[in-house]
Amino acid sequence: MAKSKLIQIVLSLSFFVIFLVTSFTLIIISSQEKIDLDYRVVSISQEGVDYYVNFEITNNSTNNVTIDGITFYGYDDNGDFVRSYAWDQSFLKGETKNYEINFVHSSNPPLSNFDVDFENVQVKNKLPMLYIGVGFLLPAVISCLLYTSPSPRDTERS
Repeated sequence: MAKSKLIQIVLSLSFFVIFLVTSFTLIIISSQEKIDLDYRVVSISQEGVDYYVNFEITNNSTNNVTIDGITFYGYDDNGDFVRSYAWDQSFLKGETKNYEINFVHSSNPPLSNFDVDFENVQVKNKLPMLYIGVGFLLPAVISCLLYTSPSPRDTERS
C-alpha cells in the first residue's frame, strides 16, 4: 500500500512539473511579443504659419496594439519644435491609419523635419492569462485528484 501511494505522489509531482515548465515557457514566448510600428510623412502643405502634415502609421506587429499617446513633432533648422498629440489609439494587426496634423509655427526658419513618438505601447493579447490559468490551476487540480484518489485496495472492506 505504501508503494502505490509513493507512485501516486511521484506521478502527481511529475504532472505538476511538466505543466509548470510548459506554462512558464508559453508565458515567456507570449510576453516577448515584438512591437513594430512604422510611420512616414505622406504630405506637407503650408498656408502662412499653418503647416498641414499627413502622417501614416502602420502596425507591423503580429498582434493588435494600444497606444496611450502619440506625439507628432515638427522641427525647424534651429532645433525649435512644435508638437501635437493623439491619445488612446488602437491599431489592429496590419492596420494603417492617417493623421492630418496642423502645426502652427510663426518663426523662421520654417519647419523642415517631422517625427513621431509613441508613449506606452502595449500588445492587446489576452493569451498570457490563459496560459497562467492552464499552467497553475490545471496542475493543482490534477495533483490534488491524483494524491487524494484512493486506490482500489483502500476501498475494499476487510
